[in-house]
Amino acid sequence: MVTLVPWLYFRLTETIDVHSGYDFPWGCLTFVPGRNKADFHDFHHLLNAGTYGSMMCWMDRIMGTDGEFRKYEKEKRKNYEGIKRSE
Repeated sequence: MVTLVPWLYFRLTETIDVHSGYDFPWGCLTFVPGRNKADFHDFHHLLNAGTYGSMMCWMDRIMGTDGEFRKYEKEKRKNYEGIKRSE
């Protein structure tokens, strides 16, 4: 019981944080190193391909299941830089 309550609090907080779709800099889990952010989790729901780690995105990196997400992020950055240049 001593470990159950903190674990439930942590997991529920993380679930709300990730499923909100926002990445607040003042979020209560921003201090956790290697945690997944909303964009990482949103990609998982968008294509249901890769990004399986809940709190351990480093495991996705090790297992190679975040390759599609990294390509998506690279393309998104490229498109954003193109828009910034055209303004």
